[in-house]
Amino acid sequence: MKKYIAILIILCFYSCENITTPQSGFNQVKVVWSHAIPERPGGLVYLGETQPLIENNKVYVVSDTSCTAYNLKVGNILWRRALGNVRVISALTIPHDEDKIFINHVDFVKAFRKSDGQLLWTTTLEGLDWVHSKMIIGGSSLYLGQLGKVIRLNKQSGQIDLTIPLDSLSPDTVFQQGRGVAVSESDKRLYVGTGYYIPGAPATSGNIFCFDAITGQCLWAYRVPNRRVTLYTPSGTPFEVEADRAVYGVEVGGELVVCTIGQEVLALNRFTGQVVWSRFFMDDAFCAGLTISGNRIYIGAQAEPGVHCLDLVTGATIWKTKLRTGSINDILTVKDGKVYFCVGMGGEIFVLSANNGRLIWNGKPPEASRDRDASFISNLAVGEGYMVNVGSKKVYCLTSP
Repeated sequence: MKKYIAILIILCFYSCENITTPQSGFNQVKVVWSHAIPERPGGLVYLGETQPLIENNKVYVVSDTSCTAYNLKVGNILWRRALGNVRVISALTIPHDEDKIFINHVDFVKAFRKSDGQLLWTTTLEGLDWVHSKMIIGGSSLYLGQLGKVIRLNKQSGQIDLTIPLDSLSPDTVFQQGRGVAVSESDKRLYVGTGYYIPGAPATSGNIFCFDAITGQCLWAYRVPNRRVTLYTPSGTPFEVEADRAVYGVEVGGELVVCTIGQEVLALNRFTGQVVWSRFFMDDAFCAGLTISGNRIYIGAQAEPGVHCLDLVTGATIWKTKLRTGSINDILTVKDGKVYFCVGMGGEIFVLSANNGRLIWNGKPPEASRDRDASFISNLAVGEGYMVNVGSKKVYCLTSP
């Protein structure tokens, strides 16, 4: 027991701050404009989790079965293009280059011209792989994790020019889902975290791979080891269960690749695949809400909703903020000394100090005071002094606190 206490003290040598009573209101934040999302037959509203893209006084928004470009400051529609009769687009973000935006879904990837919304190409994808996927850009290519593989697409033509199978370190009878994908531009390395389930197994399993982003050659592979944890019944009786070992988030920071694996945060040397440090949280769990900024890691928590800030080099806790909200599975944006995110399961936006986790602002849409169904939902876009979110009934542009 003394050994574990000592380890805990070492890992928490930074200051930690718990905040349990958020302050809300629109005295610091103003709604600049909003657009209603029309209901479909049967009262359905077509939404999504896709994070809008803010760039050069424009914001690109995926909602209502379409992609729409708005003037950021005024809110007038510049162009709108249909994406098909789909209720929820599976893309988590909108990758882009100088003149194009790219949108992925279960069965397609599309490229649109930024200036006028012209459809430049569509690539049809095989299978029905329903997972909210974060497509990323690496040089002249797009990378997208799928069921059993990672594909690379040419940004100019949309052609799939490389398919990397995810078929090692798992039984032949199961497919690994490429959940998290990250690329290092400097040395053309592609990092992929996977998850899979073997029928009858007590929990999920996962692996982490490093590929040559040009050739697709596997440079190293790490099998996430199984782990048993002790839980307790209401009467205090202990029992053991297998922990979730699927890999959800993958990000590159310096010489490390950092992954969220259920209750664990793991850092590997990104050149060798060797473990540098690991943190296992008995009372918490994590999904894909992982962001690296400078020498800090920011992670949204599920079991005890809040945000953890860890030291990138050591994994030590710098601060943790607890929040009275839903589980945080959402993208965290670190910008101008603040951490921004929307808790879709709680319907509200939070802004914290990146330095110490202090709550700066949180709130639900103004209509929530008279309409309990009004909420913020999508991953939050932040830029140029504004925040943009797709809510349950409207698209909102807000000033940044």
